[in-house]
Amino acid sequence: MVRVATGRGFELELPESYTHLKLEAEKAIDEILSDRPKAREMWELMRYDPEVNADWDMANYIAVAKLKYNDHGEIHAKIVAANALKMLSLLLEHGITTDVMRERAGDEDDAHLIVLAGALLHDIGNQVHREMHNVSGVYLAIPLLNRLLPKIYEEEEIMYEIRGHILHCIYAHEFDVRDLTMEAALVGIADGTDMTKGRGRLAFDKGNVNIHTV
Repeated sequence: MVRVATGRGFELELPESYTHLKLEAEKAIDEILSDRPKAREMWELMRYDPEVNADWDMANYIAVAKLKYNDHGEIHAKIVAANALKMLSLLLEHGITTDVMRERAGDEDDAHLIVLAGALLHDIGNQVHREMHNVSGVYLAIPLLNRLLPKIYEEEEIMYEIRGHILHCIYAHEFDVRDLTMEAALVGIADGTDMTKGRGRLAFDKGNVNIHTV
């Protein structure tokens, strides 16, 4: 049975069949970002950041423990990030550029950072409520990004422009919001690709089966 793990705040205990997906996603992200220094630094900052981890835990607490939906926490975020980065890599290999590159506002490394951060943060608004969670996620992400991005970008204007792209990814991942950038579209598509075996187990173990758990 899924329950709130004692001694670890609101971190949920996970089925053993699901925990290996976290390792697979992390390995994929590590490999894709091996030659992307800015995106790799953002990955290392975010994966170990207490606020980011608390955001994932609380989003999962509300989604799974309270609403009995499927996983919306750390593992889902990392699976979405890995899948979005895989799609980005395929596009770049075939000469297709993203918006930040096409507008000469950034390079491939920046595009990877935007997709990575947008994917990792896209569901954190669930900790406020499922309703309008994409809007809540934007508000929650702003101070977090204001703290982390200056460690990577020295020029403030560029940093805030990158932040804007990430915020659009978070806001536009909701199915009824139109994606206006390729980076955001990749996050939205990747969100829908997380149909991995085990994700719905969290909700099933809570006794709930509906459209949000499959």
